[in-house]
Amino acid sequence: MTSQFILWGFPGFIAYYLLQQVKPSRTKSGWDFVVEVGILSLLCFILARGAVYYTSWLLPSLSGYVRCYWPREYPFTLALGLFPIAELLGLTLAFTRSVRARLLAHYHRLITGKTRNFEFVDIFFATCSDLLGELVTVTLSSGKVYVGILLAATEDPNETRRFLKFAPVLEGYCKNDTKLLSYAAFYEPTPDAHHSILVSADQLSSLAWFDWEQFDRFVDDGTITLELKQTMVRPNSR
Repeated sequence: MTSQFILWGFPGFIAYYLLQQVKPSRTKSGWDFVVEVGILSLLCFILARGAVYYTSWLLPSLSGYVRCYWPREYPFTLALGLFPIAELLGLTLAFTRSVRARLLAHYHRLITGKTRNFEFVDIFFATCSDLLGELVTVTLSSGKVYVGILLAATEDPNETRRFLKFAPVLEGYCKNDTKLLSYAAFYEPTPDAHHSILVSADQLSSLAWFDWEQFDRFVDDGTITLELKQTMVRPNSR
């Protein structure tokens, strides 16, 4: 490895750092980290060299001025890579991640005929992203069952514990000896989220979109029983 090759790792790391700060993904380690930083370093090098080449072609007088006054011991291309190329690359990749994921999903579906979500590699984040703002069914390992609006969920995949927050509408429980559900409380819907419930992901048994038609069918066939008492008071947490 030459010293200049090693120095080009710094622009790659800057781009990687900004990408992680704006759009966090699971932190890479070992060779995964080296490869990603290496690819970003190569992109920084190509962009910086391209910028120098086309600037010299379009503005030869400016190029001569830079060659005359820029210290020879510091490569001008590397300086461009450190600023602003690395910063622009990291931010551009961060803000276009969703667009790139949709394009990859589109081409993947065309080639394989199968649907795949490239934006999220973790099912927790993919599910929460799809259900955010929707009416969902939340089943806890304790047997408690809630129907509510999903308000928020942990967004950083590097967090050791994950949480989701929802505003409850119905509260019930699943009977241990059967698959029957019984809803015993109804919470008056309000426009604010001050009385939301925060649940740790390790307490979740299931999280799914709530279907009113399916709910009505289960009520009709007796799978779900209703013992509702309307209340204006919501618990702050469970």
